[in-house]
Amino acid sequence: MRLSIIIPVFNVEKYIGPCLESIYRQGLSDRDFEVIGVNDGSTDNSMKVVEEIRGHHDNIQIIHQNHDGPSVCRNAGIVMAKGDYVLFVDSDDLLMDNGLSMLLRKALETAADMVVADFMRQNDDEIISVYDAQLTDTHVVDKSGLDYYVEDYDPGVGSFIWRILYRRSFLNRHHIRLMPGVYYEDIPFLQECLLKAQRVIGIHLLYYIYRIRQRSCTY
Repeated sequence: MRLSIIIPVFNVEKYIGPCLESIYRQGLSDRDFEVIGVNDGSTDNSMKVVEEIRGHHDNIQIIHQNHDGPSVCRNAGIVMAKGDYVLFVDSDDLLMDNGLSMLLRKALETAADMVVADFMRQNDDEIISVYDAQLTDTHVVDKSGLDYYVEDYDPGVGSFIWRILYRRSFLNRHHIRLMPGVYYEDIPFLQECLLKAQRVIGIHLLYYIYRIRQRSCTY
């Protein structure tokens, strides 16, 4: 198993379908990755949508829990994960077509602890049905996590954990998990990862669409 994709799910029946469908347009075989959907106590039809898509793919795993928040969801997903690398995806976001196969290839080639890619922000009115991932610059960053933290990490751009592939053995070796019960849980997790990573690769691959919506956790 090359990759585990972890998705917290809570009352996103409008968005979870397009999110999952975009994951299956990445140029990857279902044998190469697993999707771990963590139901965080949804009360709408979110899980019905997940189950419908699960009927067409045998690599979707589901965890059910109480409404404990995204950190607990992601931590549960890490425990269950079997992939060499872990990717966190928010249930209302989208992946651009075929980007993940390029990102995973770079991770496997370098065996980096973290591989960082690019994203764009869009609201519901701006999002179209299909995008192709783009390599916008051939320059590759290759340095230690500490050097990346000092020289490249920009909190103003956003401390988003979903733009990064993490080597699962790296997370487990350092016992890195998300902090439950706080907002902006991405920030302490990402900073701890950077400060402990031996090797970080940064590529200008535009592959992730961050959906801006007023009722999201961030807003």
